[in-house]
Amino acid sequence: MVSGHESSHGGRSYPLSMAEAELATTPVGGASRPSDGAEPSTGKTEVRQLRELGELNEAVEVIKAVWGNSGGALLPVELLRAYAHAGDPVLGAFQVDSGRMIGICVGFLALPERDDLHLHSHMTGVVPGIQHRGVGFSLKSAQRDWCLERGIGDVRWTVDPLLAANAWFNIVKLGGTAHSYLPLFYGDMDDDLNRGEETDRLEMTWRVDSPRVAAVLSGQAPNGDSPKPELTVAIPADYHELRKADPQEAARQRAEVRRQLIDAFDAGLEITGFTRETGYQLTRRG
Repeated sequence: MVSGHESSHGGRSYPLSMAEAELATTPVGGASRPSDGAEPSTGKTEVRQLRELGELNEAVEVIKAVWGNSGGALLPVELLRAYAHAGDPVLGAFQVDSGRMIGICVGFLALPERDDLHLHSHMTGVVPGIQHRGVGFSLKSAQRDWCLERGIGDVRWTVDPLLAANAWFNIVKLGGTAHSYLPLFYGDMDDDLNRGEETDRLEMTWRVDSPRVAAVLSGQAPNGDSPKPELTVAIPADYHELRKADPQEAARQRAEVRRQLIDAFDAGLEITGFTRETGYQLTRRG
């Protein structure tokens, strides 16, 4: 998550949900390593709902900073205005001292089937240079608070399954899970990060009212007796660097991850864990 644009880690920001991350990091882009919040602080950060047209235009500039100048077409100000007017969570993260907007998190209510109301987290991103400092986590936490205040227990977004930093953030830091693979979900995209790429996506599920997520967000393990993974699926440590160095190998690895995850989901498994050493960890769906 442009959900499929959630991005939140790294030297340059890569898409998480069209994201998480999506931002929240996530999404703070797609770094080559996860953040443990140990880097210098950005100073006090405030997350608030965006309503005024000036703030929404500023949000478009954040999107361009993350996804390139063509990124403004992914979520134009007119659509942000419509979401905000409709009461959807259009959130901005600001440095209190400077008043500068440094991240955004945008979602809208979705009802694909009766009794399946949830928030679709369409885009989350943090500007380059502010990664690894908790801004994405603050945005996603505020999004979760928005949902809980309204009795919405489920948030979903789409993410590129080949981005390790975003996988770490969405699964380990937020407590998300996944059991749906969406091949070529967005077709051809023309932003700086996705141009020429196959837009496969995982659909992340974030059950914001669950004990698992509450435990993960408080820094605890989801539970003490987590089942041993039945399957692990490795992904590159830095897919973007691999794609630059060896496009054919990058394409081969994407196809292999696609095959393994589709087969695993069809067999009743879901992603519940992630490490840089093993990649995705899958257990039986309960």
